[in-house]
Amino acid sequence: MRGNGISMPDLPSLLLLFLLASPALAQADYFPLQPGNQWIYRSSSGDYLSLEIIGTENADRQTYSVLRGLPGGDLRLRLTEAGDLVFFDTGSRSEKMWVAFSKAVGESYETAIDPCARQATITSKRAGYKGPVGEFSNGLRVGYAGFCSDAGFAHEIFLPYVGLLQRATTTFAGPRDLDLIYARLGGVTVISDREVFFGLTLDKAVYAPGEPLRVRLTLRHSQAEPLRLTFASGQTYEIVVKRESGEVLFRWSDGKAFTLALRELVIPAGEKNWIEKIRGFEPGRYIAEAWLTTAGSWPPGEQPARPYSASVGFEVKAP
Repeated sequence: MRGNGISMPDLPSLLLLFLLASPALAQADYFPLQPGNQWIYRSSSGDYLSLEIIGTENADRQTYSVLRGLPGGDLRLRLTEAGDLVFFDTGSRSEKMWVAFSKAVGESYETAIDPCARQATITSKRAGYKGPVGEFSNGLRVGYAGFCSDAGFAHEIFLPYVGLLQRATTTFAGPRDLDLIYARLGGVTVISDREVFFGLTLDKAVYAPGEPLRVRLTLRHSQAEPLRLTFASGQTYEIVVKRESGEVLFRWSDGKAFTLALRELVIPAGEKNWIEKIRGFEPGRYIAEAWLTTAGSWPPGEQPARPYSASVGFEVKAP
């Protein structure tokens, strides 16, 4: 079967623009709490912070989303009927406020998210922001009043339907910002810093004996300039299936003929997919590998470099 190259526009960005601009969405969700949602931040000090909703838990007849990744441990969050973000304090067995999104601009409230900042004020619901993931003018900005010397939150900015966009803190070493560089919400990457990604996806983790595999290769980038890849033949990619021992059982290119001519593939910002359906296998554990067959140079006798490659394991089980 010939491979299918499927080019897609930047659908996540279009989805984000729709959510941010739609007038029908009166009550903005400033912190989506669905399980699987993930946010990655980069600090001005060069450190990284990864947050993820790992699931839900029940406490005192309420259901909370569990946010993992914060230095202080898991945080159990929920949005109230008014739209405020609260967390369950396991010590006092009570709910405490993080952000009162429902408050009007200029209104203050008590918060418990930072021991050094017990009072917060909604300073803007049209806050401007320019950072790694773009430029926005509809952020909700929260200012914090600090009670500790050289420590505590200074402000936070939340973006509708995305979550925490920036946190500014005061430290002994000076001001420090934490900025969002990646967000995956509802299983879709809706916002990210400049990046290049190559991945391999199977339709299942476990197959029946002989059941075909549906394989998808994905190349995605958000660079300003198009990605230019050079190939030495008409072959764009390769797929192999190995036993765990390393024995190769299947090679997609076997039996296929490709033109021998240098060519360039130009990929604009967005996502490009190639889809294949390959034969099934007998019971056992396997590894599928895929890579783009870009042209390159390497010393004689050494393995070719594979700058775009990925692998994933799967299993075949008898009924």
